[in-house]
Order: sequence, then structure tokens, then C-alpha cells
Amino acid sequence: MLSKEQIQHIAALARIELAAEEIEKFQQQLGAILDFVEKLNRADTRSIEPILQVAGIANTFREDIGGGSNVRPAASSMLLGQAPRMEGSYVKVKAIFE
Repeated sequence: MLSKEQIQHIAALARIELAAEEIEKFQQQLGAILDFVEKLNRADTRSIEPILQVAGIANTFREDIGGGSNVRPAASSMLLGQAPRMEGSYVKVKAIFE
């Protein structure tokens, strides 16, 4: 089982605050998860082929109609015309970092 200090460290890394009862609850839950992972690590899988993909999806190709891009110039210019500010051919947006 994980110690209370380890749970508090994990909570600090995740930037969450835990009440005392939550620390005890997570000690049990995370301990059970780690015990299960340890069981999985001990399983002998040498005779099992790796599965690279389970959905059976394969690349699907289709004919390129229209000679390239499927974007209609009229639609894209109409959308760009709705932008509040433009700088050349770019949409100018408010900075999010200072």
C-alpha cells in the first residue's frame, strides 16, 4: 500500500487538494491498482504474439476527384471574410501569452 506521503506527493503533482479521508481512500484504491499491475507484469506472455491493432482497419483509398484539394475557394474566402481582423492572408487573433 502507498504511504500517505506518497499519496500527498501524487496529489501535489496533479495539483489537487485531498481531504484526510480522501487520502485514505486513494491509498487503498491506488494500492489495489498497483497490485493488479504487478500481477500483469508477472504474467508469462512469451508465447503470445503482440497485437498491433485490434479493430481490423486497413488503409482505404479513394479516387482523387477534382484534381487535389476538396476545399472550395468560394467557401474558404467567405469564411475568411467573416474574420474580425486579417493580416495579409492570415487571421489575426488576440494574444494568449504575454
